[in-house]
Amino acid sequence: MLRIYTVALRVAADAADAADRIGRKDPDLARQLRRAAASTPLNIAEGAGSLGKNRRARYANALGSATNPSRRQPGRIRLAASGARSRVPEVEGGGAEVAACFDVAVAMRCIPEPGPDVRRRLDHVIGTLVNLTR
Repeated sequence: MLRIYTVALRVAADAADAADRIGRKDPDLARQLRRAAASTPLNIAEGAGSLGKNRRARYANALGSATNPSRRQPGRIRLAASGARSRVPEVEGGGAEVAACFDVAVAMRCIPEPGPDVRRRLDHVIGTLVNLTR
């Protein structure tokens, strides 16, 4: 199994903790965060057991699919609600969806900004998956 799998499980645990708090104010967002956080390690595990193009497809599912196929870029810089710069891949689903759920929850004041360790783990998962899908 890939080492990133254990990091993705830790991100899922981080997301579950956040979803418990988010659920008090926005149950739909909490459910979306839980689904996205669970799909990432599940697809990593499925990819690890696949071969060839199927493996790459599972890792792409874990990362998410490109929103604009003509502009497949590993990431773009955007301003977070706090004004800090962060890197968010131009993808939907999987790890990128987890990052977006955190961003929306913070913007809607459901939770405070996640700590740097949470963001670092999430960035690590996304970065690894970007590399695996190239």
